[in-house]
Amino acid sequence: MNDTFWDTVCGMLPWFRLLIVIDTVVLFLVGFSLLHVEPDSGAFIAALMTLTIVLITLVVFGLISRQCAARDEVPLD
Repeated sequence: MNDTFWDTVCGMLPWFRLLIVIDTVVLFLVGFSLLHVEPDSGAFIAALMTLTIVLITLVVFGLISRQCAARDEVPLD
């Protein structure tokens, strides 16, 4: 991808860090709510779907953070 795209994405990295904190809080809340929900209810399925979305989001934010860190380490010629 081009440098303008990554400059924009890496410029938004502080916002991604805030979203990582929010996602982690949601992850724990949903995880604890799974303990108190009937396994055959719709709320259980919704909690599992939310858990999946949060985990995927955390992975994507982690990959973006690693890419931005790798860009900062490479010297530009």
